[in-house]
Amino acid sequence: MGWRPTDSFTGYLTYQYLEADNRQFQQVIGTGNNPYRLYFTIPVPGLGDLPAPLAGVFVPDTSAPSGPALTTDDYASVQDGLFRNRNKSHLVNLNLEYDLGAATVSLVGAHQFSRLNIQRDLDVTNALPNYVHYSNVETPYKVDTAELRIASNNREGLGWGVGAFYTRQVGTTVVNQDASQFWYAVNPNAQVNLPFAAIGVPFPGFTPFTLPNTLGIATRVNVPVNNQTWSFNANLRYRSGPLSIEGGVRYSIMKSVQTTQLTLTGAANSGPTEIIPANLQGNTNKPVTGGVNISYAITPDMNVFAAYGHSFRAGSTGVAVPAGISADLIRTADEKSDSVEAGIKGTMLDRRVNYSLSAYYQKIDNFLSRFTGIYYDAPANQPTNGFFDFNYNGDATVKGVEASFDGRVTDNWNLGLAAAYTKARFDNARVPCNDFAGTGVPNQTGTPKVTGSGNVSYCTATGRLAETPDFSLTANTEVRVPMGAVTPFVRALFTYRPSFASERAQYTYQSRELLNMFVGLRSNDGKWEFDVFARNLLDQRRITVIGLGNGTVNSLIAGTFNSGYRQVNMTNPREFGATLKFNW
Repeated sequence: MGWRPTDSFTGYLTYQYLEADNRQFQQVIGTGNNPYRLYFTIPVPGLGDLPAPLAGVFVPDTSAPSGPALTTDDYASVQDGLFRNRNKSHLVNLNLEYDLGAATVSLVGAHQFSRLNIQRDLDVTNALPNYVHYSNVETPYKVDTAELRIASNNREGLGWGVGAFYTRQVGTTVVNQDASQFWYAVNPNAQVNLPFAAIGVPFPGFTPFTLPNTLGIATRVNVPVNNQTWSFNANLRYRSGPLSIEGGVRYSIMKSVQTTQLTLTGAANSGPTEIIPANLQGNTNKPVTGGVNISYAITPDMNVFAAYGHSFRAGSTGVAVPAGISADLIRTADEKSDSVEAGIKGTMLDRRVNYSLSAYYQKIDNFLSRFTGIYYDAPANQPTNGFFDFNYNGDATVKGVEASFDGRVTDNWNLGLAAAYTKARFDNARVPCNDFAGTGVPNQTGTPKVTGSGNVSYCTATGRLAETPDFSLTANTEVRVPMGAVTPFVRALFTYRPSFASERAQYTYQSRELLNMFVGLRSNDGKWEFDVFARNLLDQRRITVIGLGNGTVNSLIAGTFNSGYRQVNMTNPREFGATLKFNW
């Protein structure tokens, strides 16, 4: 809804409602396996009847395989439970502007209320066949924001602007999750004999009676969120002829209270218990950020530019982290970075060709990254060990160059090309990793365990900040053949990414050459367009993300459930389709 009572005042109010319901399935590759072992006892002189797993005898249970052998071409999932994401959101936006002549006052406000519900089976590689390791997460987002700005209207000479910003987010995330443990690497429904010590009896030997192999534990985690930010900003700009200089500074006051209450039911009953230490619950940051940009037109067709920026990202407290872990795994440090960029851009050949070239460098202190599927050992937690996704910091640098070119070869033929080389690396950062073999580099070789004295293993990282190659190239072209009131066209989009080695996954990704083609027809008045397309015309099947080793689950006493599969994400196979656009 728009409102303009005078030439100097305008107002807009919008409302949006979003409802989405998506189901996803995690692709895996591997030979599959028989993760369960048969349970039986073996007579051992002097010890009596010893459970086979403790005697080192593991006979596969072929009645419950994790699944068939799968390759990248199968695009298949083996998880028993679903992965469902539901989102219901209400969004209200208000935008008011009043032109005072020399300056304009603006007020922008927004309200968001969203409710996200995620249901998933955490055992995506099916290390526990016919068992759903459930997790249900409900997250309400209640966010209010407002910003007041006043800025001068002059384009030349000295300009200025000041503003104030406020935002607040509240809501309590609730996680209901299975935390059951298994005594032996046998079927969860099996009946087994346990060491007396396992049931708290200080005698040698084993129970003469059987007990369930599953130690059933359910967790409920409440995570209240209360975040508030005030910020104040000011900027100055100067424009005169070919010279333009603009700089700004922002002062922020960020306050957050993050707590987590854990309740256990089943074989273990406790809580609700606060698991975030008191000294990590409340956080206040008062960063100063900003930057400056300068550009100069050497000629009407050529500009040179340079920029500097200082940024800040507040640390965060982990949601539903295991109880009793060290503070570095609960709360991340604040991230700060300084960046510079310089380059040249312009046009030539009577403005038929545009080009740009720039170089950049960024130094990041405490780069905040996420390390997924990290094995932990936390005696105070239930379960005492398992896999979790941790946020963690590490120093890093980013440097690179990029160039782009686009132009009209003829009036009916456009061609564009862009390339970049970016080297983004950790600087000998100590980060969480899986190091089952104790080699000091990421691996999942052998039985899951923690190397070192911490709650997780740590490795020294010098590798990539993201699972992407240093070099990338994109190209696009369109050829048109005008025919009266309509114009047939052919368009192509090409993306190239070279092969690269991943430190985190210990895997070498193949190069990717993605070609998308479009053949269509559009009206010359721009009212409609129709095309048929082929995406991934070369039908390349490439892994884009791969897990480190097979998915596994540990048992409490003896044996490991090994699924025989690794998680992967793949490029989509070749796809054909058609698109019709119409503008009213």
